[in-house]
Amino acid sequence: MIHLTDLQIRHLLADDAMNRHLLATAFIELEQQQAAQLARQRIEAQGVKLSTLAAVLPNQGVAGAKVYTTIQGRFTFVIILFSTETGAVLAVLDAEQITKKRTAACSVLMAQQFACANPKKLAVFGLGTQGTEHVIQMAEAFNFEQIEIVTRQPYAEKIERLQDQLRTTVISSTAEQAIVDADIIVTATRATTPLIMGNGLKSNTFIAAVGSSLPTTRELSDSVIQKADMIVVESKEQSLKEAGDLILSSHVHSSEKLHTVGEVLANKMLPSESYELVIYKAVGVALEDIVLAGLAYKNFVKN
Repeated sequence: MIHLTDLQIRHLLADDAMNRHLLATAFIELEQQQAAQLARQRIEAQGVKLSTLAAVLPNQGVAGAKVYTTIQGRFTFVIILFSTETGAVLAVLDAEQITKKRTAACSVLMAQQFACANPKKLAVFGLGTQGTEHVIQMAEAFNFEQIEIVTRQPYAEKIERLQDQLRTTVISSTAEQAIVDADIIVTATRATTPLIMGNGLKSNTFIAAVGSSLPTTRELSDSVIQKADMIVVESKEQSLKEAGDLILSSHVHSSEKLHTVGEVLANKMLPSESYELVIYKAVGVALEDIVLAGLAYKNFVKN
């Protein structure tokens, strides 16, 4: 049986544009009921959590399940991939790289749909695995003049390396200063209470909130949620069970402004030109993991 490691997968999924293309295709297939996915299932005993997500993508030729443990806040991911033609097991894949890649790729995909033309300033809250990957993928997709990073811990050397790598200005900032004139904002933290209160946001702002899939934590305040013209999620069913930003808000549950990625891409939905704010709230769904696992496998076989 083929086992693909995270190191191999990092190279097999190096083409971020192709990753985004396949993710968009998969979401459209889901919207058109040509694909299916199972929402995250969690079990826990004595502080050990086990989570499972699954998806079937016949047009991509793959089905699979992602399984991972959470122990003392640390995650260990694995994906088992099947052929939808024969039912055979194709591969077992480490999934840390896939999780990192697919999360940022979906944020960029939605930013390409909703951010203003020629965004100049990116603000990123958090510089862990997800925050760093978002900085890199966003900077590759857009020509920013400045990227401002908001973190609780000093990351001076990491910020300097990102500046050298991306060849654009990357600086440490405060939450209040970072959102001023920011065209795109990413929140990728483990915050349990809101980081952004709504004051200082400019018109035509896009926010990707990706930090949590727990119903008890949030990164965005009620005022930010209320201000949004459109809120985009991967799955209404899963997001309204997991996304604390939405569950804890009094402005979402019956909202007509709540749409899925599949609806947006299949129906080419866009806000009016005078929109204030579009929010993409991600929790991570199986479709994303399995379609990129399939791509990694196909690239491995091809090479």
